[in-house]
Amino acid sequence: MKYARIKTVSSFLLCLWASCIFDTRVNSGPLTMTCIDANTDTVSVFPQLQFVFSAPLADSLVALDFSPPISARYGVYLNATHDTLSLDVMEMLDGNTRYVVRLKNPVTSRDGVVLDPSQDSLAFVTYPREQEPNNTKDLADNCASEIFGTVSDASDVDVFLCTDNKARGVFLQSINSQDSFYIVDSLSHVFSLDHQINPIDTIVFPDSIVRPVYIFVVCRIKGSEGDYELGIADK
Repeated sequence: MKYARIKTVSSFLLCLWASCIFDTRVNSGPLTMTCIDANTDTVSVFPQLQFVFSAPLADSLVALDFSPPISARYGVYLNATHDTLSLDVMEMLDGNTRYVVRLKNPVTSRDGVVLDPSQDSLAFVTYPREQEPNNTKDLADNCASEIFGTVSDASDVDVFLCTDNKARGVFLQSINSQDSFYIVDSLSHVFSLDHQINPIDTIVFPDSIVRPVYIFVVCRIKGSEGDYELGIADK
């Protein structure tokens, strides 16, 4: 009988020792949200960003909040594993504006850890947008790096001035449109694309160009008007 009691106590102590070593409870750290593709503080007026959570979320319903508030259409999508959130802004944000993006409501991980909107956020500044009117050389906008604009109809022309003496050329990316462009130097020499127009095109400045250079953005064909990004090509 005494031996049985000793054996029972020993088994109990062994179980306690094992439970201390093989504790199956999850020691969850803080839940965080990190932007993984904002390589710069300045982004497009059509930002497309991804946020990664440090642990999968329990609920697929996640909303974001902008400060200042925006009226542009945008989508927020959580992936199948509930750990990556994508933001896709489909209409132009204001140019030269600092925005802060954070969660609209608290979210909870599958381990029960809560992330409050006040804990993590992303701040960025948008590239400038064209200032109307800018349809003549005298009213040209300055294009120092990147700028966004809209060709509103077939007769609309946007004119920009490039004063950078080290610029290799300029590029144009059409955004849901078929816009085109050409450049005119200070001696009124015209330089245009010598190939079929692509969604992204670059005009390289020839050695004969006389700076500063004016850039004219136009609609390629009637009915294909829309947004574009204009920028200085790599120096």
